[in-house]
Amino acid sequence: TDRLYAIRGEDRVYEYDCSGDTWIRAGYIWDYPSKEIACDTVHNRLYCLSKSGCLVELDCVTLDIVSVTGVQRYGEVLESDPVRNRMMSACGYSEVAVLAVFDCKSDTTHGVGAAPLYGGTQVVCHNSAVGKLYYRWGSSLGGVGVIDEQTVRVVKQVFLGETYGLAEMTYSRTSNK
Repeated sequence: TDRLYAIRGEDRVYEYDCSGDTWIRAGYIWDYPSKEIACDTVHNRLYCLSKSGCLVELDCVTLDIVSVTGVQRYGEVLESDPVRNRMMSACGYSEVAVLAVFDCKSDTTHGVGAAPLYGGTQVVCHNSAVGKLYYRWGSSLGGVGVIDEQTVRVVKQVFLGETYGLAEMTYSRTSNK
């Protein structure tokens, strides 16, 4: 749809038209204050992870709430997997964090597992082609790890110096890197 979505003030979802560089409208999620948002472009859905522990599904055409699923407060980061119709959330404040995978089709939790995210859950990247979630681990020293979405387990960790400054990651389908 060539749209950009943003959360403002934890209770509003703004929609922008990228081709015309214009603001379109706002949708309201007053009952579900959220900070995290992810878009499923395959199914034309927008997901917000509320502070109260709900995964809120909105229709991108109307910005109306379609469903609300309780997810037990798993969430600081939300990543979309439209190929499998799933959302992934990670949160943690210590050496081990929680990774949860939600099945959007049945509004259920697909799997929950522990991952050594060390509170660095703000830096994750999902590769939907192979069902892997890449994350930063460690505080001042650490590296990058890989979690298999199906088993919700760490499959590899690589040490990289100075991961503390690693603020974001993205995936290139062209180069598969």
